[in-house]
Amino acid sequence: MPIAVWGDIIVDGHNRYRIARGYGDIPFSTTQLTFANRHEAIAWICKNQLGRRNLSDEQKAYLLGKRYSAEKQIEKQRDEIGRFAPGGQNDHPEEKLKTSERIAKEIGKSEKHVRRAEQYAQALDLADSVCPGIKKDILSGFINTTNKDVIALLKADKEDLPDMIDELRGIKKSDKDEMEEAKPSRRPIEESIVDGSMIGLANMFIDGINNYLSRFPKLRLDPAYIPRTLAVVEAVRSYLNEVEKDLLDALAESNVNTDHPKSEQES
Repeated sequence: MPIAVWGDIIVDGHNRYRIARGYGDIPFSTTQLTFANRHEAIAWICKNQLGRRNLSDEQKAYLLGKRYSAEKQIEKQRDEIGRFAPGGQNDHPEEKLKTSERIAKEIGKSEKHVRRAEQYAQALDLADSVCPGIKKDILSGFINTTNKDVIALLKADKEDLPDMIDELRGIKKSDKDEMEEAKPSRRPIEESIVDGSMIGLANMFIDGINNYLSRFPKLRLDPAYIPRTLAVVEAVRSYLNEVEKDLLDALAESNVNTDHPKSEQES
């Protein structure tokens, strides 16, 4: 599968590119796509990703919302230059529909479904601007919440957003109030990263590997490809072994420093 690019920007095939670059003996090809602007590129990326079968409902809603937002901008620009002005040449009746109507008809959903998907995407982007990483946690399924609760962020006052986002993460305001005197109400950013973003990233990596092995059985069954697949597995194992060693060394060093016997003077 060639890597799709727009100029020198990859629009599909990021994982394949990283693997190929990491192991210089793996050849790859590219296919050049043409877009008039960034909105067209985003719309194509979202539509292409929505064609995949291993997406969660949250991921589908987010991609649909981003596609709708992008295509609205495309239609707006077309209208501004008069390409679809009344009385103009237009051989495509579907293009006269509102963007939400056209997309709804294409995917077999209601227009309301499309508009709510945009609200969901906007709310997730807003949440991520306040609490970086929460978007990945929700889309990966690490944080289990409802679309309604996420969309509610759009109507919230700015000062209420942190508390509402904490509730999405399972941290209730009452719990924070009880712990306020003992420690800060917000978890340290390092704790949030480990419990949220890193776990979500690990799950996405595992899902990605499973997806490729399922879609391309030759990667694990064909002797011509197995050595390359093993090389990727070995690279990941080697890296994780190094990380594990560093963590265990740091933990051992910490135990030595904290558990050493006190001298008589210290006692």
